[in-house]
Amino acid sequence: MSASICRITTGDLPECPRCAGQDLWRAGVTGAGKQQWRCKSCGRVFVIDPYINGDIKMIADRMLREGFPVPQVAVVLDGFVSRRWLYQRKKSCQW
Repeated sequence: MSASICRITTGDLPECPRCAGQDLWRAGVTGAGKQQWRCKSCGRVFVIDPYINGDIKMIADRMLREGFPVPQVAVVLDGFVSRRWLYQRKKSCQW
């Protein structure tokens, strides 16, 4: 089964954060359900709006601070954040 990639060249799409290229392709979705984009020039895959709601961050921080394991927090917040984000958040926060 091959992944379908759709070329997008219209509208007000942002630039690639690495090379400032504007020739972008759709590259699937993240674990949180956000659209991923691939730059045709440099190959970087990125999300246009990586914003995570403050309430979601607060819930994640509280659960991690109380000692819940990351996989369990990921199940509770399924669709809002990825496990990778949770592990990075746990590593960077000092409680």
